[in-house]
Amino acid sequence: MNNAALFFPFEEEDDLYDLYEERLFEDKQFFLNRAILPSLFEKRMEKMLKREEAFRTLTDSEFPEVKSSTIDFPAGNTLSEAYSYFESEKAKLFQAIFSAKNNPKVVQLIRNLIELFTQYSAYLELTETFDISDILLSKDPEPVTFSMAVQSFEKAGGQTIEDLQQLTFDGKETLLNEAKRLSLWRKKEIKNGSF
Repeated sequence: MNNAALFFPFEEEDDLYDLYEERLFEDKQFFLNRAILPSLFEKRMEKMLKREEAFRTLTDSEFPEVKSSTIDFPAGNTLSEAYSYFESEKAKLFQAIFSAKNNPKVVQLIRNLIELFTQYSAYLELTETFDISDILLSKDPEPVTFSMAVQSFEKAGGQTIEDLQQLTFDGKETLLNEAKRLSLWRKKEIKNGSF
């Protein structure tokens, strides 16, 4: 029981179930309000699972079963279609994370979110070298500005990331900066062994 209290600290007067819900809410906010950074997310998910195990020990309750699921990003999409699919699936995952009632379910959904982002990032990966001095991995682009840039790219005849350099359109810099960010993100995650 002492080991459990290390991972799920509480005061004598605390209601363990209320405390569990408070911490779960804090964890959800952590994930929902940050750019997707797998190494940071993995550390938080490890803590969540240890806390879950401790909570189950302290309350003498069963560990919840969570059905696994996978993300199958459709192949052969244009950049615009990939972006639309990504945003749609991300919104569904965010809603499911917000509604999840236990740590294992949140962890499974976050892993799905990371997989979705990994597959989406391949559509924006640049093959040539680029200046990374102004790129922050932890900062997502402003959604409306980025969406408008994707629409302008498509109207200019853009289909894939290879078209980016040849075309002139409103928002080109926004799209190029996100392509740089995601390319750098992929290189970092490959180096870290995340995928």
